[in-house]
Amino acid sequence: MKKNTLNNIVLLVTSVIFSLLILELSFRFYLFGKDSFSIQKMNSVHQIGVAGILKTSEYPGVIFELKPNLNTYFKLSKFATNDEGLRDKHYDCLKPDDAFRIVVIGDSFTMPTGVDLEHSYHAVLEERLNEEQDEMDYQIINFGVGGYCLSQYVSVLKFKALDYLPDLILIGFCPENDHEILPEERGGKPFREKPIEYSFYTSFVINTLVRTINNYAYENYVNTKDFIALLNNDQLQNMDNQFSDFRAISEDLGIPVIIVYLHYIDNTGYSKLIESLAQKNNFYFENISKGFEGADVRKFRIYRTDRHPNEKAHKLFSDQIYNFFKEKNLLNNKLVTIHYHDSILK
Repeated sequence: MKKNTLNNIVLLVTSVIFSLLILELSFRFYLFGKDSFSIQKMNSVHQIGVAGILKTSEYPGVIFELKPNLNTYFKLSKFATNDEGLRDKHYDCLKPDDAFRIVVIGDSFTMPTGVDLEHSYHAVLEERLNEEQDEMDYQIINFGVGGYCLSQYVSVLKFKALDYLPDLILIGFCPENDHEILPEERGGKPFREKPIEYSFYTSFVINTLVRTINNYAYENYVNTKDFIALLNNDQLQNMDNQFSDFRAISEDLGIPVIIVYLHYIDNTGYSKLIESLAQKNNFYFENISKGFEGADVRKFRIYRTDRHPNEKAHKLFSDQIYNFFKEKNLLNNKLVTIHYHDSILK
C-alpha cells in the first residue's frame, strides 16, 4: 500500500514537472517563435544591467557606457559596438569637409533595444538623407545607451560627442525615465558591473506575468493621468538644470539642439512640460508620439511583454524627424568651426 502511494506521488510530481515544462516551452514559442530554440538568443532576453554589455565610464557624470568591440545579442537583436563603444559604425573624429554631422544622444529607445542597428530611427534617417543627394555626406552618430538619463546626456555631449564636431545635437527624450536622478548622482555607491544573467534558464511564464501587470499599470497610467503628478521638486529642478546646461553648450558653440519626445504613447501634461523647457532654452521641439495617435500601441513593441519600440515604430520615428528637419530647414546649418571641444571644458 505504501509502495503504491509513493509511486502515485512520484507519478504526480513527474506529471506536474512535465506539464510545467511543456507550458514554459509553449509559451516561449508563443512569445519568440523560432528564436525560443536558440540558447544564445534566449540568454539575451534580460535587462541591460545584467547583460554584460556595460562598463564603468572614465568620464565625469557618464557613470557607465557600452563596452567597445561587442559582437553579441541583446533582446534577440544583433548587438555590436565600435572601437569607441558606440552602437554604430566607425566615424573619424576629424569631420570631412563634405560631411554634415548630427550626434544623437538618448537611452534604450535610441540605443536601440531589441532592434538591429540598421533599423534604428537614426540609421534609417541617415540612409534616407544620403540617398536623396550626393553633395553632402550626412553622418548621424549614435551615443544612445540604455538606462541613461538627462544628466548623463549632458556629460556624454561634453566629454564624448563634441569630439566628433557636430552640426546638430538631437536629444531623444524618453518620458519613461529621463527625469530620474540616478543613485550614483545622489552620492550612492559607484556603478559596478553585475554578473551576467543567463535568462534561458529562468521562467518566462513567471517573468511575463510580472511584466504584463507592470505594462498594464504603466499604459493605463500614461493614458489616464499626468506624469507630472509623480515628479518631485528635485526631479523637476534637475530637468531644468540639465536643459540649461544643454543651452550653455548650444549657445557657446552655435550648435542647434533638437529635443525629440521619443515615444509612441503621449502624455499631454508631460510632453507639454518638456516642450516648455525646450522653448525656454531656445531649442527645437518635436513630439513624435503625435504620429501614433489612435494606434494600437501593442503593435509597436519589440515583443509582447516589452515596451521598447520595434522596427515599425522606429520607421515612423524616422519619418517624423525627417519631415521636421525639412520643415525647419535644419540641414543647412553646417558649422565651419573645426576646433571647439576645448572651449566647453574651460
